[in-house]
Amino acid sequence: MEKKSVEREAELQQAIKCLNKPFAKRTESDIEFLRKFTEHVEFFHKLTNEHGLDTFLNCLRYLTHLAQAKDEVVFEIGSVGTLFYIVLVGRVGVFVPEQIQPAAFTEEVTLNPRVSRMMKRGTIVLESLGEPRPGLKLVKESVAGESFGELALMNNKPRKATIRCLEDCHFATLENCLLYTSPSPRDRQKSRMPSSA
Repeated sequence: MEKKSVEREAELQQAIKCLNKPFAKRTESDIEFLRKFTEHVEFFHKLTNEHGLDTFLNCLRYLTHLAQAKDEVVFEIGSVGTLFYIVLVGRVGVFVPEQIQPAAFTEEVTLNPRVSRMMKRGTIVLESLGEPRPGLKLVKESVAGESFGELALMNNKPRKATIRCLEDCHFATLENCLLYTSPSPRDRQKSRMPSSA
């Protein structure tokens, strides 16, 4: 392995160690390490600009680690989101509904009323485990350093996409109910999150 790769692996292992620590046991040096490790994440730039450094540092106190294997679904379209994700290692696919014509199904197929309504609107979601579901198409890939699920921090609306691991992945996650725990006075005056691009 080349030197940069070894250094990056050591940083990743240190980040995972920090993220797995109980919140109350994280030291200021843990928070500073996580700050440097995540400072390239665009969402945190927006958060800091709109709500101040204290809110960003507070988020770092509550980030946790999550590992998922290749082909595992991170979340499904239509599920209510509560987590924001930063890809530390790996690659995920963002899948959205394709347009499916009702004529694509034979008359022998019996559909429940909800599926029929979805077909009339031009979208359909079918169940499947581990593999991309029929009716969904890959529209984007997110790699290490990128984030997704920001809308879960702002509201409890259903997810607009299915996210699936295209490789083994490690994530830093933040639960929406922890975002404004113990905000600074400046943050208490603000009620909205940074807008997603």
